Amino acid sequence: MSYVFFASAGDDADPLRPSHGPAKQACRLRFRQDRRSGGSGAPGGIGALLRGVAAPAQLPAPSPSLALLLALLATSAVAPSLAAAQGRGYYFRGNQSALTGRAQSTTSNDVGALWYNPAGLAGNTATSIDATGTAFVLRRRAVRRGLVTRLPSGDEVAKDVDASFAGIVAPSVGMIREVRPGLSLGLASFIAQSDSMRLVGEADADLGNGERVRSRLTVEQNLATYHIGPGFGLKLGEHWRIGASLFAAYEQSSVNGLGVLSIGNGDDVFAGSLSVFRNRATLGLEAVAGTQWLPTPDWNVGFAVRAPRYVVLESVDNENSIIRADAEGGLDVSLDRQAVDSHLGALVTPLVLQLGVTKRFSRGTLSIDGDVGQPLGGSELQRRRKFSWNARVGGTLDITPQWTLGGGIGTNHSDFKPPEIPLDSAIDFYTATMAVQKETPICFRKNGDDTNPDLMLTTLLSVKYGIGIGEAGAVVGDVESGSVGTSERSDLIFHDVTIYLGSGIRF
Repeated sequence: MSYVFFASAGDDADPLRPSHGPAKQACRLRFRQDRRSGGSGAPGGIGALLRGVAAPAQLPAPSPSLALLLALLATSAVAPSLAAAQGRGYYFRGNQSALTGRAQSTTSNDVGALWYNPAGLAGNTATSIDATGTAFVLRRRAVRRGLVTRLPSGDEVAKDVDASFAGIVAPSVGMIREVRPGLSLGLASFIAQSDSMRLVGEADADLGNGERVRSRLTVEQNLATYHIGPGFGLKLGEHWRIGASLFAAYEQSSVNGLGVLSIGNGDDVFAGSLSVFRNRATLGLEAVAGTQWLPTPDWNVGFAVRAPRYVVLESVDNENSIIRADAEGGLDVSLDRQAVDSHLGALVTPLVLQLGVTKRFSRGTLSIDGDVGQPLGGSELQRRRKFSWNARVGGTLDITPQWTLGGGIGTNHSDFKPPEIPLDSAIDFYTATMAVQKETPICFRKNGDDTNPDLMLTTLLSVKYGIGIGEAGAVVGDVESGSVGTSERSDLIFHDVTIYLGSGIRF
């Protein structure tokens, strides 16, 4: 007799699309009993197996730790990723944004203006090539009571979830060129979002009859969003600039889970494994338009509108495999794959309005910037969004003609609704940034000088610390009913240290 576990999200459910209806249950776990003697198997809930009802008398109930691990694997196939917790605007785009902690984003005139406010491109009077990338990121993420198992006795077994991450994020690059006085064109590629999460759990328990159960679970979630597109900036007289940009947006998310289970004693051991792979990719369009008003040479007021992303194509790839083996040499393998391509017309990000002001002094700048995001209803591709706002304050100080110090503080509030399903999250970030920039003029002409160089090289180092405070939907497994869902929210605290490197060339 052998047992194999598998996850089910319902007959018609798409494991990658969260449900926002009344039913909060993400999925159920079931065990299937196979009799090699010819008897038919009778499916039963995990609660029945843990109580020893559907299982034979000689196989006592597995430990709560095992139920916890199996619940997490099944839930990982349908739950959203904690990797998406940073929210909009967490990464810097452009050197001026990284120098001031995004406080100068709406009034910037470098490559980052393509993303924040394309009107700033009109303030460029040369050809510029910029590259900004994350040299290193360290994220410490802890969810208290993230995994909860409720026993028939009423007791609970709770474990904290740790999903820390260290890695490198690909750079953003772009170019601006003044095609005629007052008109500049630009082209850029931005990494709008990039993150990974890895959860690992293990259990090793004595079943009480000389047999042991050993299990190990690994869940990896990845998320990345890429934007590429052109933009323009145009001067309208001495005091006004307007601009717009259009991006093609490609987003890819994946979930990869592997669970391994062995039950037995000595040579009589049953082993089983379940792997779950979900990959989803979407392609859409996103537009930005804005204006800048310069009442005097020392003041710049910027306003921009970011339209919701419109998804036109979705591709989903699901793969499941079950392998089971026993001491008698029996081996069963079950594979399942489903690939679906859909042409859609859905809005997946909210409308965002951004306003900023920069005052220039003789040796630096002071900037105030903020944005508001409009509510957005939930869909098959996107969680519901609520009204949200953010504010940033930052500035620069010229130490020498070549060296500049910068910094800023700000918020990055979550626009997601409170958690509704397992591993769902709503997190508010508070950030502080310190940066240093060096400009190196290079003259090729004999009569050239540092005030009018042939080439200007820019190098930037920026360090940002962010603390995220919020809630996540706990993974709650009920042993008696065999259900997995969310009936409580867990507090979480994220710590994020990011090092940015930027470079630029103007000629």
